[in-house]
Amino acid sequence: VTTINYCQFENSTRLLAKVLPGHQLLWYTTATGGMPTTNAPIPSTSLPGTFKFFVSQKALFGCEGFRREITVNVFRTPIPSFTVNDLRQCQNGNSFTFTSTSTNLQDPGYIWEFDDGKTDTTTHNFSVYSYTKSGNFTVKLKATNANTCTAEKTQLVTVVPKPTALFTYPAPLCENQTPVILTD
Repeated sequence: VTTINYCQFENSTRLLAKVLPGHQLLWYTTATGGMPTTNAPIPSTSLPGTFKFFVSQKALFGCEGFRREITVNVFRTPIPSFTVNDLRQCQNGNSFTFTSTSTNLQDPGYIWEFDDGKTDTTTHNFSVYSYTKSGNFTVKLKATNANTCTAEKTQLVTVVPKPTALFTYPAPLCENQTPVILTD
């Protein structure tokens, strides 16, 4: 038995089998009976599931051999998405909560990449993260189904830098004589 794995919505290719010289391949959708075709099937990946195909060899102008089973597994491909508690936060005390809202999941795993060299690998659908520096960061969620099919989604978040207080004032200042006007 030969097994081939695909992810849902992935482009599949025509099934392949080796043929002896002077023989041709016959393809079936059932283990016994049915009408063969000489064209190898292209498995559909529109729906997840397990599909079976059968192939035999036939000597030109001769007898047909037994059928060999080919199992095609089509695994769900996740459709990743996530929310953020606040896309723009201050550098002091920032705490981003990322929550997966992904669909089409089956035994999922998650990898969160925070665009600063740090990651969080978890089976939970959320991650809480604080940045130490200001800037724009592209957060990436990679959702994986059953350790097989992966898809990803990104979202830009902003960490606003700490403000620097700077103001000017007139010099010299004399008590009860100079009005003080501070300018940012």
